Amino acid sequence: MVFAECIPVSGYRRSIIYDLPRGDYFLIPNGLFELLQNFEGKTKEELFNCYQNEKETINSYIDFLIKNDLIFFCDEDEVSLFPKLTNQWYSPQYIESVGCQFKNLKNHKYLDEVIAGFNKIGCKSYVFFIYECSIDELYLFSEKIHQSKATSVKFYIQYSELLYVNDLAQLKEKFEEIDFIQVCGYYSDQKNENLNFQKENLYELVPDYKTYPELFRIDINTFFEAQEHNVYYNRRLFIDSNKQLKNTFNSKIDFLEWESVSNPSKLLSSIDESGIKKLWNAKKDKIDICSICEFRYMCIDNRPLNERLDGTWYSNIECNYNPFLAKWEGQQGYMKLKDIGVISNETGLIINHDKIQQIINSEK
Repeated sequence: MVFAECIPVSGYRRSIIYDLPRGDYFLIPNGLFELLQNFEGKTKEELFNCYQNEKETINSYIDFLIKNDLIFFCDEDEVSLFPKLTNQWYSPQYIESVGCQFKNLKNHKYLDEVIAGFNKIGCKSYVFFIYECSIDELYLFSEKIHQSKATSVKFYIQYSELLYVNDLAQLKEKFEEIDFIQVCGYYSDQKNENLNFQKENLYELVPDYKTYPELFRIDINTFFEAQEHNVYYNRRLFIDSNKQLKNTFNSKIDFLEWESVSNPSKLLSSIDESGIKKLWNAKKDKIDICSICEFRYMCIDNRPLNERLDGTWYSNIECNYNPFLAKWEGQQGYMKLKDIGVISNETGLIINHDKIQQIINSEK
């Protein structure tokens, strides 16, 4: 039996086992995935009877699973005592994360409305992009946040002579909900455990649409959220510097008027009436290429998405991982989708399986 929290997921070139409680994963051949799907709960005798000519391979699979503590053995009459995890996800917050752009921190009424409005609907996570402020204004604003329900706050701040690096570091130490401060337009070769520095100015920031394995999120909550939702877009809002509400920083469509923020019931009804929930529910299983990727339930992919009339989704920006070849951009053998016969656009998805198989065979 496979441990309930260790869940096999199929991919195109290879498959994977998500080890949810340990936050880890194990890449496996597709043959092992099929074996786990077809023979879980069966006896060893039944397994070897079906693979009489592949006993060495099967034994190596079993050794691998035992070594990594992914399976266990039990009596046949005990199989029903080990049910699978229930495929359910629930969040008490209707909006889980809010991003805000502020030209400055001088309009105290506006700042109060932002915090109070989202505080009323239980939002606990914020990302603030601040283009101009003094250290005193930032401390005052942080105090307002501290008095709210916020448990996670990230700051992206444009550096100026009104700010002092040591004071910014102390700000993070004083308010425990602040877990990240990025100082933009400032370079320092000195390491500071409370601050991150970058040369680029805040207004020069552009979204990075690449996927990085170190940012994979492997846990029970993310796994089951990804079964029905897009874990990047789901339950997120962003307020730009013009007080326009959209889904995220990189969204091009404004869908709500600012006035709805100060009225929680209006905000929630406006969200329900808008098209934003389509992105919330654009799960990876409905997105071209992602749907056959073994990493689809752990990947936090921020690329813009487009919906087709049939309810499927695609992106005009290609991911830097090719699941057909199981190669990352920069790895030997990596190829762009168009070069392996895969086309994804508004008209649909075309996959040249024969060409892909020829490329895979040529690597052997």
